Amino acid sequence: MILNGEGDRKYNIPNLVPLIISELKIDQEGNQAIGFNFIAKNATVLGINNAEVEEVKINLKSGHVEYHLLFPRIEIQCDYDVKGKILLLPISGHGSGNITITNVKVKYYFTLKIDQRTDGKNYSTPVNSTLDFELINGGRVYITLTNLFNGDKLLGDNMNQVLNDNWEALVKDVGPALAEAIGEAFRQILAGIFNLVSIEEAFIL
Repeated sequence: MILNGEGDRKYNIPNLVPLIISELKIDQEGNQAIGFNFIAKNATVLGINNAEVEEVKINLKSGHVEYHLLFPRIEIQCDYDVKGKILLLPISGHGSGNITITNVKVKYYFTLKIDQRTDGKNYSTPVNSTLDFELINGGRVYITLTNLFNGDKLLGDNMNQVLNDNWEALVKDVGPALAEAIGEAFRQILAGIFNLVSIEEAFIL
């Protein structure tokens, strides 16, 4: 079941322990100080199943659906590829990455496009999804990227230190692009579920 993170193949509900996302891509133009391209492949996302549901808003008449969630900790393990600049410093590399976010409050909302099928039931497709987040109660971001600069340990260690010392600036500049990428991944998951589950089955009418 989706509530305990086990998933259900019958309804295209993926396993959430962990959640596997094949690719997350961030093309960040940024400002003069921060701008890079980051690709995370085979991303393992831990902690999704520990979400605290604070509020759910569903208006089937307008098609608006909104979730307010609190995640104590989300950890993303991935194979990464990055090239660009951080605080005017060049960054490049490919290897294993870990991004851990603590105390993150998420607002995820989308519109349901509803169509009636030949079975007489109404099915929906999530469109126009948006994911906003903020870090609360001392929440922050921790970043570790291995094999930066072709494995140069000194340069790699220094860059990891820069990333972690300046995580707030990174969240400000890169956060929206990361949220968009994760929000789209969630939308695709929901689209797979709603393609098989009618409105009548998914919601109590």
